[in-house]
Amino acid sequence: MVKALQAAQVQSVREIQKKADIKKTNKTVSIVIVTILVLLIVSFISYKAHNYYQETKFDFKETEMGISFYAKDMAIRDALATAVDSNIVVLSADTILNDSNSIADATEPIVLFTIMLTAKNKNTIIVINAIDSKNQLSFCSTNYGDIYTSVDVNKEECLKIIENATSIISIDIPNQNIKESRVNIYPLEKRIEIKPKTNTDMLLSTYLILKSNYPELEKVLSKTEIVKNKLAQNLNNNKVIDQNNSDSNN
Repeated sequence: MVKALQAAQVQSVREIQKKADIKKTNKTVSIVIVTILVLLIVSFISYKAHNYYQETKFDFKETEMGISFYAKDMAIRDALATAVDSNIVVLSADTILNDSNSIADATEPIVLFTIMLTAKNKNTIIVINAIDSKNQLSFCSTNYGDIYTSVDVNKEECLKIIENATSIISIDIPNQNIKESRVNIYPLEKRIEIKPKTNTDMLLSTYLILKSNYPELEKVLSKTEIVKNKLAQNLNNNKVIDQNNSDSNN
């Protein structure tokens, strides 16, 4: 009888301990679930707050051809004009490290900016940034404002050029994950940021910025195209002459 009672007591204690362990496990699981839910809610609120901040930290917004323009302190057109109101403009473009396609894509808007700004007697300092897989600046190539120069410099020198810019236009690597292709304008800081979703939007943003500031853009580009075509024609004619001379010598 005593043994049976003792066995019953031991079993009862085990059941109580087992129930306590189950309650403890359930409590731990509940805490984990609640923590995850809280983190998800906080992340969602932070995301919404960031988007709201991005939308409201600017005073003006316009959308043209699918590109959203945001400006501080003054209307878009005035902001664009003020941002490049300098004799020296730094053109800074991010590219993917060791990716020739990325470099080629960034070159197009850089060339377009350079053609027009040079036509307006502005000195353009080109900075092509090489961004690594960790989204960090590795090094950059720059012309130091000389169209006949191109040198690779270290990260510190790249940042120095950018930080000392009196006027700067920066171009991000196209990113399909962003909400929209946009141009952020900080006229008092003389800074324009191009943040495209696609390569096409990157070039289109460049065109719209230049078109806003310089109505004669098309005329300048057409003259450039004429010169380019004449040069190509002359080069082809020279090749024909060289070939004929070579044949006659034979």
